Amino acid sequence: MRLRLTSSAAVLLVALLASCGSDGSPTGEAPSQPETSTGTAATDAATDATMPTSAPVTTTAITTTTAITTTADTTTTADTTTTTDITTVTPSGPGWSEVAIEATSSKAFPPCCADTWHGDVSPELAPEGQPLADGVYAVDMDWPQDLTQPLELEVFRFEQCASLPEFSCEEQGSEFLPGQLGIDTSSERPLTVVLDDTVTVVLVGWNDTSQADAPALIVAEATGVELAALASEVEQAYADVFAARFDAGESPDVIIANLLANPSSGFGPSASGGINVVFTPATAPPLLFQSVFPFVDDERVAGRGTDALAIRSIDVVDGRVTLYVFSGYYP
Repeated sequence: MRLRLTSSAAVLLVALLASCGSDGSPTGEAPSQPETSTGTAATDAATDATMPTSAPVTTTAITTTTAITTTADTTTTADTTTTTDITTVTPSGPGWSEVAIEATSSKAFPPCCADTWHGDVSPELAPEGQPLADGVYAVDMDWPQDLTQPLELEVFRFEQCASLPEFSCEEQGSEFLPGQLGIDTSSERPLTVVLDDTVTVVLVGWNDTSQADAPALIVAEATGVELAALASEVEQAYADVFAARFDAGESPDVIIANLLANPSSGFGPSASGGINVVFTPATAPPLLFQSVFPFVDDERVAGRGTDALAIRSIDVVDGRVTLYVFSGYYP
């Protein structure tokens, strides 16, 4: 069964987004939610060797000096100078094309608000080194420190909630329906994905508007080349605007307050209000940062720009991969 997000489902999803939030890791409760996609390009699932990206790569040394002044009960002035070797990926693909939400697979949208994934279960996992069968799979991944390197994914199966151990899915207060899915963590396999023009990327971004009746999400499609360039862009911007000031000793609250009052390097306040921060790339949809400084062991730390590019599911068709990237709310 191929599941599509209907107009009514899209409206319901939008209405719930503002209050959403749960742990989306495959080892936690109810992470992402894929199914068969209509994506057309991707990576050969049988390829395990590391392949070079096809996008041009440039390394430059950049020195930045930032004078920061904030006013609260006291005034603090700090000068920070950093020199960083920056490796960037130059986009050379066709660019981002907007896609109607109604025409987007529901597997591009991680479950929100105590919901589950929906649709058909994943095929059995092919052994490492063999192509994955056509279907949708859950994945777990971390962006590499060197963004010119391939993505290393851990692939899991989607399975009916009723067939999984207790607490694998969000409890619904009644028996799970056959189409309600969770993630089977009893087995997994690695998959290397090179971000080149053979990979299709479906990005769900944040529709940053103050209009109450406007959709909260915007969907666009491109290739792995554009995703690599976007990752480089937001990674560098975050390092300049947030990480450098945090490392210089400023408090997260002061940094965020200053940024909301003085947008910089693509970062600024959300038009919908609150303390959410939005990054507006050169060409891709805006990315929502609900948590600019993540908590680690109950302490706030500097994160990464790529923290906003969550890849939770993939779609495999004829051995080629579509990556679903979510940058709306944090699931």
